[in-house]
Amino acid sequence: MHALRKIHEAVVPKGILLDMHPIPPSTRAEVGGRSLGEFDDSEFMDTVARTEAALNETVTEGLFALETEVEFDWLERFDSGKS
Repeated sequence: MHALRKIHEAVVPKGILLDMHPIPPSTRAEVGGRSLGEFDDSEFMDTVARTEAALNETVTEGLFALETEVEFDWLERFDSGKS
């Protein structure tokens, strides 16, 4: 919550805060169209949920206003599994 208040102070008048984060379902790995399984991202998603709750609190307080929500898929592709 403290960080969001600091962000509010830093945003210029009529400025925009873009809150971009993952939503379930979990991230999964695929090779050749075959699923290798899902990652256990439960701890990370708990952090996302707490952040979302804090942002909603700042909206309730009038610090920020929700203008729109957009959901999209984010795909990352790699030529191989080698690092």
